[in-house]
Amino acid sequence: MIRLLMAEDEWLERKAMKKLIAAHLPEIEVIGEAENGLEAVEQATRSRPDIMLMDIKMPGCNGLEAIQHIQQKVPGIHFIMVTAYDSFDYAREALKLGVKEYLLKPGKKDETIQTLERVQTAVLRSRQEQKQYSHRLQKLLFQSVCHGEPHENYAELLAEAVPRASYGFAAVMREEEAPEDIEERLAQWTSDVFLTDRQPNGWFRAFFFHTGKSRGSEEIERLRRRMHFELGKKAAVGVSHKEYEMKLLFQAYVEALSGLEKNQAAMPEQSSQWVSSIVNALRTGEEKSAVYYWSEWWHTHPQKSSRRHLWLQLEELVKEMNGTLEEDMPSDAAEWKRLLHLVGAYRGLHFQEHHQIEKVKAYVKEHYAKSLQLEDMAGYVQWSPAYFSHQFKEVTGVSFVDYVARIRMQEAKRMLQDRERPLKEISISIGYKDPNYFSRVFKKQVGCSPKQYQQGRK
Repeated sequence: MIRLLMAEDEWLERKAMKKLIAAHLPEIEVIGEAENGLEAVEQATRSRPDIMLMDIKMPGCNGLEAIQHIQQKVPGIHFIMVTAYDSFDYAREALKLGVKEYLLKPGKKDETIQTLERVQTAVLRSRQEQKQYSHRLQKLLFQSVCHGEPHENYAELLAEAVPRASYGFAAVMREEEAPEDIEERLAQWTSDVFLTDRQPNGWFRAFFFHTGKSRGSEEIERLRRRMHFELGKKAAVGVSHKEYEMKLLFQAYVEALSGLEKNQAAMPEQSSQWVSSIVNALRTGEEKSAVYYWSEWWHTHPQKSSRRHLWLQLEELVKEMNGTLEEDMPSDAAEWKRLLHLVGAYRGLHFQEHHQIEKVKAYVKEHYAKSLQLEDMAGYVQWSPAYFSHQFKEVTGVSFVDYVARIRMQEAKRMLQDRERPLKEISISIGYKDPNYFSRVFKKQVGCSPKQYQQGRK
């Protein structure tokens, strides 16, 4: 479907246009209506239509001004100007903005349909051209990266293909034939932006990108296990062990190929490898994968020593989450499955508690100037005061009171950089009504009085 947004301040005009489009242009969907220029800018930015019918004369912000704002935020929209004024000045300004179609009100039905059909054709042509260009760009990038010979405009090509990306990792897969819906499935398995390339003989290559700082290997490991789990034993999968800077993507690709060569069976073969896969899956929250690995491992009839090894590893995992596994080693398959679900549930609870503590920490950082009582924060996360106090110290290593004081002292030190700022004002600004109490807490936390700290900033 082609998505159209209508900007027109007259309700009857909008109603008539919608009726005409519904009756004669089934490939066009009216996704929204704006009554003025400012609303048109807001809706266009949010919904990113293919076509906009833009009235010139509207309250607040006229159509030409609205187009200027929209083009800065959402380039590529096809505009049709609609006006009751047959003015050369308006037409000239519209042409300057790249508007190629113009409708007069009241418009003739046939002329309106023909105009919309022309723009519809232009949109479809633009989509096809963009698709072809993206395909050529991806092919060029994969040739450049996978052969280790970066194109002379490599950085510019990457920036255009994956804007703002800072790190990436690679995955390769070999199967008799890569699944037709592999791209759609990857989109469900990861939130990263990715580029893909299919080769003859079942080869499939992909690069995954994200913005911001480099992450640990957890996200990569999760995707690798998901690909193994979902694609089955027929597919051999190799994934790079870590993320690389954009200029080093070739290393990520070589690492993924190396992983593929070591893993042609697509699943771990030795008992210790199975145990590691099961435990790592539980550690990263992939309980279904853990159960799948366990099922495959169990069918190999592992020896008692291997089962005990898994049991000890699960016990260590629970200890990592500050818990105790009060269970005996399972004796049959049903008990093992119940244990895996138990550890998975414990992991979920553990990280839920961590999330609640992070929520409290974020609240303190934002509201440090207010009265922050332990009882109130316990109510904030719906825990009892005693449980909240225990868990907060367990997770952060400090008591809630000391944490609040630490955050306040950080802000106090920032304010004390201004040598002229009164200590009483600083004290009140960070949540202490009594300046003397503030001074005592500051000295305990920092090692000197606020005055000494302020003077040392000269």
